[in-house]
Amino acid sequence: MAKAFAEAGLQVHFAGHMHINDTGIRKFGDKMLVNVQVPSLAAYLPAYKILTIKSSGKLEVQTEVLNDVPNFDELFPLYEKEYEALKKDSSKTRWNKDILQSKSYHDFMLFHLKELVRLRMIPDDWPKDFVEKAEKLNGEDLLLLIQDKDQLKQKKINSEIFRKWNFEDVLLDLYKFQSADELAKKDIPKERLQQYQTLEKLYQENQSKDLFIVKLKSVFKILSLLSNGDPADHFEIDLKKQEIRRL
Repeated sequence: MAKAFAEAGLQVHFAGHMHINDTGIRKFGDKMLVNVQVPSLAAYLPAYKILTIKSSGKLEVQTEVLNDVPNFDELFPLYEKEYEALKKDSSKTRWNKDILQSKSYHDFMLFHLKELVRLRMIPDDWPKDFVEKAEKLNGEDLLLLIQDKDQLKQKKINSEIFRKWNFEDVLLDLYKFQSADELAKKDIPKERLQQYQTLEKLYQENQSKDLFIVKLKSVFKILSLLSNGDPADHFEIDLKKQEIRRL
């Protein structure tokens, strides 16, 4: 589809159906297509895009995040009724009622993503036996699966600081990046991001054929790719130079 669009002369395309924040660049010979995925106002991370046409060859795209929305909790009493109705039907899946304690629209949308990950994305995207085994592990456990204490000492890595998070956090952060791209970094501790980078590097270097290790390697590789994409917050599209520059 990208090739067909580019060959038809389309250079910049805005799409919103996916409800994600993302930028994709495809080049075909002397033609380039920039696909800008516009996030939703009602999903993580709630935001909209502002396009400024500076000239025929330069466009500026800026992403505005909605952290605070007046009266965002106005319909919460109706959700309370829905939850009470769900409690009466054991065949229905119940969402976490704590979401109704959200103090801001940003927190509400982040909690919403967390519930989507728990109830839909993990069951649909990952093997059940893999998740059941991995969810018991914290960051240090994941590290010690492929490195012993002596190896870590030689690399000057303190495994204890990896204990602050677990595999469930890894999957949630992965979906944060899938939904919000670089904007997700505001919702993930910098220390943890650095630890993810360490784990991704160590897992890629590991040559184990153990299926569990191989699957974990894939998780960290996916996380790395999602967290290191093209600019998706504030950037300039230069159609003549066929490049994107982060602003």
